[in-house]
Amino acid sequence: MTNLTQGPLAGTDRRSLPVIGIILAGGTGSRAGSALPKQFVRVAGKPVLQHTVEIFERSDAIDMIVVVAHRDHLARATSIAQTAARAKPVLVVDGGTTRFDSTSNALDHLKARGVLDAKVLIHDAVRPLLDERIIKDCVAALDMLDAVDVVVPTSDTIVEVDAAGDITDIPLRERLRRGQTPQGFILHTIQRAYEAAKASPLPAPVTDDCGVLRAFAPATTIGTVLGAETNIKVTHPQDFMLLDQLFRSRSTGDTEVKHDALRGQVVLVLGGTRGIGAALAAALRKAGALAEVPSRTDGLDVRDEASVQRVVDGVERKHGRVDSVVLCAGTLSHGSVTRAEPRQLQEMIETNFWGPVAVARAVHGALQRSGGQLVLFGSSSYTRGRDGYAVYSATKAAVVNLTQALAEEWYDDGVRVNCVSPARTRTDMRSGFSEPESNTGLLEAEEVAHATIAVLTSSTTGSVIDVKYVEAVREKALASL
Repeated sequence: MTNLTQGPLAGTDRRSLPVIGIILAGGTGSRAGSALPKQFVRVAGKPVLQHTVEIFERSDAIDMIVVVAHRDHLARATSIAQTAARAKPVLVVDGGTTRFDSTSNALDHLKARGVLDAKVLIHDAVRPLLDERIIKDCVAALDMLDAVDVVVPTSDTIVEVDAAGDITDIPLRERLRRGQTPQGFILHTIQRAYEAAKASPLPAPVTDDCGVLRAFAPATTIGTVLGAETNIKVTHPQDFMLLDQLFRSRSTGDTEVKHDALRGQVVLVLGGTRGIGAALAAALRKAGALAEVPSRTDGLDVRDEASVQRVVDGVERKHGRVDSVVLCAGTLSHGSVTRAEPRQLQEMIETNFWGPVAVARAVHGALQRSGGQLVLFGSSSYTRGRDGYAVYSATKAAVVNLTQALAEEWYDDGVRVNCVSPARTRTDMRSGFSEPESNTGLLEAEEVAHATIAVLTSSTTGSVIDVKYVEAVREKALASL
């Protein structure tokens, strides 16, 4: 850990400066249309603030985290921050009534704690999709500059208007950028600007920290780092829908696999005797996990809560715990709703939807005791209904919604719930019927197993991991197995 109380910059190699992430979570969220401030609303199974703190916790570039929250929500913010940041120092401070007050209070707290100089990245709590590349680019830019802003080019034409709403200017789009966060500074540079701002009125309204710097230290060069279109800020109600979709869209290629983390873990695989389930069980055992794979001959019927409960109880007696449960069982029939046999449609509904409900009810207690995880299986078909797959697609869309609802219901119980949604996969289930689609571009069961292991070894909850057919990802997945 870098020394957080080292002195001013004179003669200091900036690369050795500590890096402090300041997360501004003091807003009331009135524009987002929620009774709860937007930073505390759950998306993908966790409060928005928790996602953001976890980004800084995971980053190798960050040494310390400061969360700034409104005094009415300090207890809530502290609980979330301490849950998300377990390996790094985290400080939660009162944010005041404005963004200016929030940053000012954070800087004052750092000074009071003896942090004399550092690199600071000031970030909006409601931008929970910040990626590591942006963090590292900001930190690297501060080796040469005193200030840096994260920006993206604008694709829209921007117009300037007067008080009456009439256009007075149309600036060249090529020179315009949309500002994001984090904004990065050498600590003493931004501290001096804020001290000057507190001593005299702001010359004009400012909406961010670079604005304060420009107003009170206009000679300071502010560099820029390329941001990302996915680094969105939750401001309006519709932003939550977009954010939810962006969390859903994370694919196999974005997911790190930590095979060593599975060693000794007890994983119950339901529907693990063939197809994806069999590939997963084999991969789990290769990684050192204790994979339990019951079958129908053991009396298992995933549609029957009592039979699942008996299996779970047996595994818990045998190993003392159940760390994860993965439900791979499913059925697929191709055909129109009006021409299909009713029993086929009923079987898909019972297996693909009621099965996950029954399993969830049966495994909750064991997973709560272990602080474990339930992984359900969706399908790429959940995104839209298709001709011949109406009921199948509907059941998989239901599983996605069930996953996200359970992640919220079980959040306080310490149980994570996620969904793996593979594209078309080469399995016995698919080869068992004739379909009009080409069989080219099918995933292999081992690729889906790779993605599932990535989920099992992650801290995510409420996530829907889309497993897509991408050649580069395929090579990486198969090589790891």
